Amino acid sequence: MADAPARFEWHPQAKLSWRAREVPRPTGMAPAMAPLTVRLAHALNCGGPFLLSDDPELLQLTEGAAHGTFFTLTGGTTGAPKVIRRSCASWIASFEVNARLFDCEVIDQVAVLGDLSHSLAQYGTVEALHLGLDVHVLEGMPAPAQWRQLMNLNVSIIYGTPSQLHLLSKAGRGGQNEMVRLILCGGGPLSDATLAMVEEAFPAAVVRAFYGAAETSFISMTRYDTPPGSVGPAYPGATIEIRNADGIKTDGAGEVWVKSPYLSDGYANGAEGGKRDGGGFASAGEIGWLDEEGNLFLEGRADRRFTVADHSLQPEYLETALNALADVKGSAVLPVSDGARGNRPVVIVEAAEDTELLPRIRDCCVRALGQWAVPKDIHFIEKLPRLTSGKLDLRTLARQFGEDG
Repeated sequence: MADAPARFEWHPQAKLSWRAREVPRPTGMAPAMAPLTVRLAHALNCGGPFLLSDDPELLQLTEGAAHGTFFTLTGGTTGAPKVIRRSCASWIASFEVNARLFDCEVIDQVAVLGDLSHSLAQYGTVEALHLGLDVHVLEGMPAPAQWRQLMNLNVSIIYGTPSQLHLLSKAGRGGQNEMVRLILCGGGPLSDATLAMVEEAFPAAVVRAFYGAAETSFISMTRYDTPPGSVGPAYPGATIEIRNADGIKTDGAGEVWVKSPYLSDGYANGAEGGKRDGGGFASAGEIGWLDEEGNLFLEGRADRRFTVADHSLQPEYLETALNALADVKGSAVLPVSDGARGNRPVVIVEAAEDTELLPRIRDCCVRALGQWAVPKDIHFIEKLPRLTSGKLDLRTLARQFGEDG
């Protein structure tokens, strides 16, 4: 007789709280439109397939799904969110790895900063409950309130995105929290400036940034000896390959592919994408390269790259350079069709409108890539639109400033 598929287990010793209020172990069905944390509690209690969403059409995808299966959503940075089908075993495998890597114990208190519709926050919450750790979902609370709750709850481990950690550290107003011992950061690149803020606010914490996606889960993770600019070597149990445009393994830059026990089972709603090969590898959808020690360096999303006058432009590379400018809080680079050049770059910066900043932006583009990358159109915006994950909402920006604007 075949073994039953692995399922998430809510450890008897683990407690779940939402906005500093304990969520009891439920009985019966979750109330309609209950908070996502409450719905997750009911899902873990009943043990069946689940998806944390308010969209009735997406929820129908869970009907008839096998036990040991659950569903998450992609970030939806450039398009509508896609529904991902996963086995519980694919996450449980990394729960066990993290428990060993970070010496997780029942005395640890875990804080999750984001909304549970985002796979990072959902992962951190389920991992804690499965391992027997108390977990506190602080989603929806202003950063200063989150900072106070970390102190009140004796939190020792934090899961957050770079933007969430930036706001949290800033909310400390120069204070320090010496109780947090581990900060796990995912969902986007962790800049040197944000890392410095986090390390100052949490002087006793080890900060580990990991790279992955909702489709792949963990791909790489930084260590104490990770060189600047790298997202670290392969996560334990993962194998990384870099492949050129012909799908052949290369020592140079190319598309990042990964093989691991943490991969999803693909998309559940007929969405396209998510390339796989016959050898168990999946494309991460990013361009990157490996150094001699196996550290992974990323250049950006393959689907964001565009051509300007026969030059290849990776928007994330230029955005990183622009974000380092004084007075620029964030930036986005989008393509707009151009009859003569193929495309031309459009730059949007989160900054007060300032004519003196314009030549600095253009000079930054020249120094980063060359004269061909200098934008004709530069827009100032009070606040860049972002998704719940903290990533840029590129669809909204494109409608306002790009091809659709």
